[in-house]
Amino acid sequence: MERGSVAFIVAILAMGCLIPMLSDGADAIEPEDYIISIPGFDRHSVIEIGMSNGQTRTIPIYITNNIEHRLDVAFNHSCDYSKVHVGDIESITIEKREAGGDPVITRVDLTISVDELTASHRGTKMFIYVLIADLEDDTVTTVPLRFSVNVISEYDVSGSFNKFFGIIPNNLPEPFDSPIVPFLVTIASVLALCYVTVKLIVPFLGLEARRHSEGKNSKRLEHLMVLVVMIITTIFLIDPGLRILGADVESVVEAEMFAQSVLTVLAAITIWNVYMTVVRAFLKRTGQDKESQWDESLLPVFAFFGKLILWLGGTAAILHIYRIDITATLFSLGFVTLGITIGAKTVLSQLFHGIIIIATRRLKRGDFIKYKGEKYFVRRVTIMYTILVGQYKDSVIAVPNSTIGSGIVLNSTDARNDPMRLYAVITIPYGSDVVKAKEVMMESLKKNKDILQEDRYKPNGGVWDYLESGIQMYVAISTRVSMHETVIRKLVYEALIEAGFKVAPDRLDVTILNRDVNGGQAS
Repeated sequence: MERGSVAFIVAILAMGCLIPMLSDGADAIEPEDYIISIPGFDRHSVIEIGMSNGQTRTIPIYITNNIEHRLDVAFNHSCDYSKVHVGDIESITIEKREAGGDPVITRVDLTISVDELTASHRGTKMFIYVLIADLEDDTVTTVPLRFSVNVISEYDVSGSFNKFFGIIPNNLPEPFDSPIVPFLVTIASVLALCYVTVKLIVPFLGLEARRHSEGKNSKRLEHLMVLVVMIITTIFLIDPGLRILGADVESVVEAEMFAQSVLTVLAAITIWNVYMTVVRAFLKRTGQDKESQWDESLLPVFAFFGKLILWLGGTAAILHIYRIDITATLFSLGFVTLGITIGAKTVLSQLFHGIIIIATRRLKRGDFIKYKGEKYFVRRVTIMYTILVGQYKDSVIAVPNSTIGSGIVLNSTDARNDPMRLYAVITIPYGSDVVKAKEVMMESLKKNKDILQEDRYKPNGGVWDYLESGIQMYVAISTRVSMHETVIRKLVYEALIEAGFKVAPDRLDVTILNRDVNGGQAS
């Protein structure tokens, strides 16, 4: 016997013992002294109520005092199904009706709830006992309210039990009348139909992929697509398969939660791949426009925020599937986040400086920079670090983005098309023809094929400064390869010497005066 039935019987016996004790030696309250009504229902008959699993319903009960005495009203209840719960109703006192006045009406609320994980159950017997006591003459009466609760559950498995595909009854003779037979037939049939369908459709879906892959790669891609579809189909079959086997509601619900969680993860992966494909295409297309501020260097920023949103959204979705209230979780995460922010401010500084560096394109792959007195090529800019390669490719260092972002970095790269800009200076004596010297230097730079000669990057030069040792000339060139300024200086030096120019070295003439010390006097 179920616990609900036992409780129901005990409640009936208790009420049977209690009522005579309360009414011993006292007349019962007359029926016209009070009125109990439930809007929309006849309390004298069985009150039919329909509910679904997980539902809570509130039913108002109105009690009217028609006499000039105060009434005390108490409530008790019983129910023969443990999945249906009745909320406790507090006792009340109804004031007396004034002479010649209107009856006093008081409302109480009856709350009925059904467990989330429950199967369909019809005809649940529920009683609400209303105990009314007249405080003036100690008369007592008990009024029973009869309810019949019908639970219609979305997790009802009875409709699919031992049926092929959950529809066709299994009328096979023994031993094939077991639910395992329609279960296996249903699973095998659906998977076979799905496999054939997918094998016919996948070649059309994979035409674009096959244009970019050949042989084994193309076959591997098709097999992967078939496998993914079959896995998804199997997940969808878990719920109807358990219903055919007649599994309990808890097992069906847990299986549905698991299936929804897996599908959420697969959906997140799919959304991520589509998102990154669209972002790459957008950045690649806009990056071809030389005036655009968008290029593929911004990909890490989009990837970071995409992952952040998908992680948060996916986690929230899975918690919702398992009916976990995320309000308290979010409140707790707020304090955890605050603690992490305080304790990991250095890491967060690197993170946000990295986002700023990438978003503003302050540094990009291939840039030639001067950092802390040394020259480097930028190999890669990540969210946390910037990877630098020494000028002669003899060293690799990872610099935290917080250091790069807050420091002074000389970028010698032309940001319009990523060439490296180099400068070289050389000194010629005073009296030299600076116009001719410039022509000789410009002509000499044409000998190196790595020096860009287009109008946009054409070498230029002229007078840089006037020193004590001579006139300082400079040249500026653009190149897309690793090159040191000494290479440029050598070209210019050899050309100037060949053209008859003298190169004045930086020097300091010092004259030492001899002193004959005689009695402290210089001679």
